[in-house]
Amino acid sequence: MACSGPTSALRLRAELENAILRHQVAILRRQVKRPVYRASDRAFLAAASRLLRRDAWDAFLVRAETLLRWHRQLVTREVDQAAPPSPEGPLSTPRSES
Repeated sequence: MACSGPTSALRLRAELENAILRHQVAILRRQVKRPVYRASDRAFLAAASRLLRRDAWDAFLVRAETLLRWHRQLVTREVDQAAPPSPEGPLSTPRSES
């Protein structure tokens, strides 16, 4: 690959770094039977999967179904945290005394 400027050099460096990282992942896949994912790992991978085309998901160490399940859990958790329950219980309309 020939470099013709600073942009090309940056692109070449990024492609080389990507190739190195992919090779290291391939080595780890051969050595580790089943990695343990923390909640932060699952959240990051689920969110990152939404930014990639589905045909690029083979870069992940987990199956597509697992990524989709993690994403559903992430969205559910965000919805649950967005609306915490009121300490007074459900809202009620005030009664007027006549």
